[in-house]
Amino acid sequence: MRRGFTLVEFGVVVGILAVITLVVLAVLNPAERFRESRDAQRVADLTTLKKAVSLYLAVLKKPDLDGAGICKDNFWASVEGAVENFSGSPSQFNSTSVMVDGTGWLPINLTNIPGGAPITELPVDPINSPEHAYTYRCNTTNLSFEFNAKMESARYQKDGDDDVEFVDGGDNESVYEVGNTSAKNL
Repeated sequence: MRRGFTLVEFGVVVGILAVITLVVLAVLNPAERFRESRDAQRVADLTTLKKAVSLYLAVLKKPDLDGAGICKDNFWASVEGAVENFSGSPSQFNSTSVMVDGTGWLPINLTNIPGGAPITELPVDPINSPEHAYTYRCNTTNLSFEFNAKMESARYQKDGDDDVEFVDGGDNESVYEVGNTSAKNL
């Protein structure tokens, strides 16, 4: 007498495995987990940029926030065509370069910091598309600056469990804003 699985038994096992797989995927929602991971990276990157520029401002006697004295009416982005999230209607400067010597997308020469730049390259958004890019704006009069990033996961967006967009103190409730001013309204 032969022992083995019949076609019906095999079909039942495959069906059960398919149902379990669908339930696990529905509960874990891997696409949302990837979005959350990218958002966590955005928060970390903007914190790093804020610390680097704050150090630059703290140690240099004559800091230059934009390399050309054109902060007021402009913003800089890590990708061409980035969506502007600042007040007013600033002009846009783009670069995909990650150099920290003022030639990258951030126009500050961080290598002027005594001891060298605190970061080796400028971070860029994990997606780095027009909808998801890092943007920067500054004010040379009061030496203020702001970095912006758009969150994509429900967890980090406005009213999410770990909302960073609404609670950041900025003037745009749908964008994560960090900088050295309390209003963050550049």
